[in-house]
Amino acid sequence: MEIRQAYNELHQWIEVNGYQRLPNKWHLEAFHEWSDPANIDVELMDTVTYEV
Repeated sequence: MEIRQAYNELHQWIEVNGYQRLPNKWHLEAFHEWSDPANIDVELMDTVTYEV
């Protein structure tokens, strides 16, 4: 359930920092630890572009 909040925070950070999401490109979730469902360590990676 908390992954949705993490995605919301990521998308807000992208916008605030002048990036633009590329929704038709690859996006990755790298799970580093998942043995404890209450404490999952996952890295969210969205494809973005930056325009000066």
